[in-house]
Amino acid sequence: MRRSRHDIRVISLICSIESWAHVARQLSLALMRLGVRVGIEEHAERPADLDYQLPQALHECIDPDIDADVDLAIVEPTEFGTVFRSRRRFALMVWESSAWPVSWVAAARRELHGVLVPSMFCARSLAAAGLPAWMITTVPHGVDSSVFHARGRAPAGTRRRREILFVGTPAKRKGFDLLLTAFPRAFEPKGAPRLVLKTEDWPDRVDGYVRWRADVSALAAAGYDVHVITASLSDPQMASLYSHADLLVLPHRGEGFGLPLIEAMACGTPVLSTAWSGPLDFVDESVGFQLTEFEERAARDLFPVRFEAPSDAVMVEPDLDALITTLRRVMATPEALAAKGRAAAQRAALLTWHHSAFKTAAALGVKPSEHGRSRDLAR
Repeated sequence: MRRSRHDIRVISLICSIESWAHVARQLSLALMRLGVRVGIEEHAERPADLDYQLPQALHECIDPDIDADVDLAIVEPTEFGTVFRSRRRFALMVWESSAWPVSWVAAARRELHGVLVPSMFCARSLAAAGLPAWMITTVPHGVDSSVFHARGRAPAGTRRRREILFVGTPAKRKGFDLLLTAFPRAFEPKGAPRLVLKTEDWPDRVDGYVRWRADVSALAAAGYDVHVITASLSDPQMASLYSHADLLVLPHRGEGFGLPLIEAMACGTPVLSTAWSGPLDFVDESVGFQLTEFEERAARDLFPVRFEAPSDAVMVEPDLDALITTLRRVMATPEALAAKGRAAAQRAALLTWHHSAFKTAAALGVKPSEHGRSRDLAR
């Protein structure tokens, strides 16, 4: 059987709500808009992972018999030895602590011609782990500005009932537990902001994850207005969620990039996050609020057991009292919320998937079409 010819073969989980599948979809669509011929090979560990309805344009690109000039894998590095077929091989990699797993770095040196990472933090830590700097290109993730934007929203801090939003998995490194502890100490039930939690329920996972149901029930029983969303939401639904919030809070212990932060910013929502790791590329005091008080902590205490966190890898533990004080101060200053929300939208406008696609094509040595593709790729 004759294989279809493409510029880039993307190997990734695609039909899923997982964040890496979202990255793969958005990057693939943006590359196609540049005129790059993209073929996709679905890479799923389990059939149950395939729980997302693809746009038709991406569905048409999925083909097990793809022949391409370049492979771009978005998979765990332990699988590098089996997924590649093209002569030139690249991978998109991310890590959230100060030191990368030794086996991942060895696999990258052995199998790849280059690595894309989403932040300067990832680039520095990967180079420090022994991957030659010439192999590493920083390509920030982006936002779809046609969906995530601040047009038509009420400025942050101006609604009568204010709202704090958390978006992320219950992984301990996200700081979900810190927010649940800090919130009732920062606010009395009467007059407290509404707390909206967009997360997932993983009752079968223990190591490295937060069991949050009991804490949320206790907040509700105490009279706090808490709304939990565990259902899968479309991008427009997520944009609406961000636009209704006055503040996105992510008191993380380590992030490779932080997609919810940049998506919230694009919607005009200021952010509160830890001043460490990947988000430092785009979050500062002009667009949000930073938790600058933290202590280094061994990363292996936070990661699920299936990851090989090196013994010298560190993450950070944000100061709980500082988080409480910051939450209370921020929600009492609507003028600051509005001003930082406007600045956040302007900052996020510089980080689009179009920009990511250009940098990706350049790193992979693929020349985009001069005119791109005219047909609607979002259908």
